[in-house]
Amino acid sequence: MSWFSCKGACAGSDPTSDTVKVDLASLAAEKENEKPASHQNKMQEEAATAEVKRAEEEQRKEQECRQAEEQAKKRREEEQAARIREEKAAAERRAAEEAARVAAEKARQEQERLEAQRVAEEKARQEREAAEQAAIEAQRLEEERAAQEQLNQWCKANGFADMSFKKKSFLSGARFPLHEAVAKKNEEMVGLLIRFGADTSAKNSSGKTALELAQKMNKNGSMDAVIAKLQ
Repeated sequence: MSWFSCKGACAGSDPTSDTVKVDLASLAAEKENEKPASHQNKMQEEAATAEVKRAEEEQRKEQECRQAEEQAKKRREEEQAARIREEKAAAERRAAEEAARVAAEKARQEQERLEAQRVAEEKARQEREAAEQAAIEAQRLEEERAAQEQLNQWCKANGFADMSFKKKSFLSGARFPLHEAVAKKNEEMVGLLIRFGADTSAKNSSGKTALELAQKMNKNGSMDAVIAKLQ
């Protein structure tokens, strides 16, 4: 402990009465107390700063995490959208392919139907033509038969066994059915005889062919039609 004395600015000190007691131990203790307090504040400040930095770091990490999650979510959404588009495009392609296949199948079936119809129509046409031709042929044969029958009856009625038969008589000499038809001016029978192959070059007993006989008999064109058939 130290002693200080001061009674006034101009007065001298009295070591006996003018003294102040100072506790040096207390002062030293106060100084010792001040040092730890300052150190504690510094530590608190450092702790607070570290806490702030930790909070900022956590906030930064949370923000990065959120950003990463958002980016991942965005990628998932984009991938899902791309997958949906691909699935839709694939479905559209399959639908288009199926539609094309169905159209091609319908076209093929229609082509087959048209071909079958054409074949059926062609067959029906051929059958109609064959039937018509058969009917025409049947009619021709019937007309041929009737004409042949008519010719045979005429030959028999006029004394000829057939159209090639040569009949001889004392008065009229040798005659053929064709000459007989000319002599009787039977234009129809002349035509039938020629039609069935009567010999137009055959000559009667007078040495005349049927044409020559018709020309001899022709008066004022009365035998023109018969002559036309014989020429």
